[in-house]
Amino acid sequence: MQSKKNGTLAIRVLVGVFSAGWLAGCGGSSTSNDADSNAQFLSCLEAHKDTGVMPYVPDTKVPSSGGTFEVTLVQSHPGTAADSSAPGPEVKGDNTWQVAIADMGGAPVDGVAMSVSPFMPDHQHGTSVVPGVTAQSGGNYQISPLYLFMSGYWEITVNLTPPAAAGTTAGPHETALFKVCIP
Repeated sequence: MQSKKNGTLAIRVLVGVFSAGWLAGCGGSSTSNDADSNAQFLSCLEAHKDTGVMPYVPDTKVPSSGGTFEVTLVQSHPGTAADSSAPGPEVKGDNTWQVAIADMGGAPVDGVAMSVSPFMPDHQHGTSVVPGVTAQSGGNYQISPLYLFMSGYWEITVNLTPPAAAGTTAGPHETALFKVCIP
C-alpha cells in the first residue's frame, strides 16, 4: 500500500513540476508585481532588440510590405473599445488600437480591407480571439479586441488589401508589422 501512495505522490509532484515549467516557458502566471512586470518588459526589449521591437509611442509609423501604405499606430488603449480607457501602452489582455492608413504621399486611404493577426514567434502561437476591425473616416480604423494574453514578444501583422478603383480589381495584398513587448 505504501508504494501506491508514493507512486501517486510522485505523479502529483511531476505534474506540478511540469505545469510550473510549462507556465514559465509561456510567460508565467497572470499575476505579477510591478517590479516583475518591468523586469520582464526590459528583458523582452533586450532579447528582441535586433528584430526592431518598439516600445509603445503614439504615432508610430510602419511602411507596408509593398511600399503602398504607411500604417500609423495612432493610439493604444488597454481594454476593449467599450471600456473607453485612457491611451497607454499595450497590456497583457485586451487592447484597442486606433490606426491610420495613408498612401506614401500622406493622403488618408479609406476602404482598405483589413485583418489583424497577433502572433508570438518565440512560442509559435497566436491568440484564440480574432481582432475586429472597424473602418472609420479619414483613413482611420479601430482594432478591438486585440487580445495579447501573455507577457512577451508579439508580432502584430496588419493585413491590407487596397480598395479597387472603379472598373478594376483590388490591388495586391500587403502587410504592416508591429513588433511589441507585453509586460
